[in-house]
Amino acid sequence: MKYFLVFLVFVVGEITIGEALRCHKCEAEGKKDCTGKSVLCSNKDDVCIKKIVIDIINGVNNTVASKGCSNKTNLCNGPAMAQNKNFLKLSVTKCCNKDNCNRGKIEMPVVNTTENGVTCMTCFERGSTKCKNYEPFKCRGNAKECMEYIGDKSGRPNNVGKPQQFAIVACSSPSGCNNGYDDSGKAQVAEHRILRCNDKYKKVQCQGQS
Repeated sequence: MKYFLVFLVFVVGEITIGEALRCHKCEAEGKKDCTGKSVLCSNKDDVCIKKIVIDIINGVNNTVASKGCSNKTNLCNGPAMAQNKNFLKLSVTKCCNKDNCNRGKIEMPVVNTTENGVTCMTCFERGSTKCKNYEPFKCRGNAKECMEYIGDKSGRPNNVGKPQQFAIVACSSPSGCNNGYDDSGKAQVAEHRILRCNDKYKKVQCQGQS
């Protein structure tokens, strides 16, 4: 009887593990694609993802491509974008739910850069959690919200490994405000303390837009 129970537990365990997907896992800085090994996801609810996060701060571009397992399926629908005069963040996440389905290149969607009628009073402060100066910025594409972002970490290419504070107000897509940008640790701005849509920074709004 004892051996039967041990065998039963082993079989159940194998079935549970077998429900999880296998996904390619990798990360590459400065590239729009990466290659790696197939790994077993730790959570049976995980999906396979491939993702690009692009940071441009004062003209300095940092791109990180990654693949792996994730349970953050709220990031799967469409690109998330935040932008002001000094700052652009674009995060694109593609999800799939079959073994190793995240192989291959990450296709970047065409980003709509047409002004959408919304203006945010924006700022970018490095080394502080408060903005001192604001200036109007005309939002573009699906970035129809004003996002307030307080970040606690600076990564490459400046101040490697040294914590630094950021205060940013930028135009953002609704998905960026609501779900965040799921930053890589290699992103120039990461580990936010505050990330929210805030209408107090919205100066001009399109006719009939909520």
